[in-house]
Amino acid sequence: MLAKEETVMKITDLTSVNPDFEYQWPKGKPEPMILIEFFVHPGFRVGLGFTMRFVFGQNRKRVNAFVNGHPEAEFVGTDDYEATGEVIGIIKKPGSQAHYKPNESLPDEYRGMPTVIYRDRIQWQGAFNSRSLLVNIADFPRMIKHAFIQAGWAGRLP
Repeated sequence: MLAKEETVMKITDLTSVNPDFEYQWPKGKPEPMILIEFFVHPGFRVGLGFTMRFVFGQNRKRVNAFVNGHPEAEFVGTDDYEATGEVIGIIKKPGSQAHYKPNESLPDEYRGMPTVIYRDRIQWQGAFNSRSLLVNIADFPRMIKHAFIQAGWAGRLP
């Protein structure tokens, strides 16, 4: 994993926009999306893939964040997305698929970031009772930071 002083990521270039990108999920069909790719110092390719997905009772905006080609985070449009442009992303625990529950403190990496409880913003049966990052659809730096944190915790960063 990157040393603490190296974790300050810096988006240094928008490298491409691909309106015809398809990601092949390991256990599913290829998913078409519009991919915006960035170069992030120190030496990473990051893509944000924008699409729609029927989930929690409606067709919702979906953003997948990829670090060096690997999906690291997903954001889903909130119930009021049309009015706010806000998307929400689950915060998973280090090295796990488990989520942070409402009564659990988040690690320092998320200090100062806007967090909410998932099911407060997506009110549908089965919505997660989990701490989540809430960002605007155009807040690329925070989406990318979230993906980097999750990738680091999963051991996929040097």
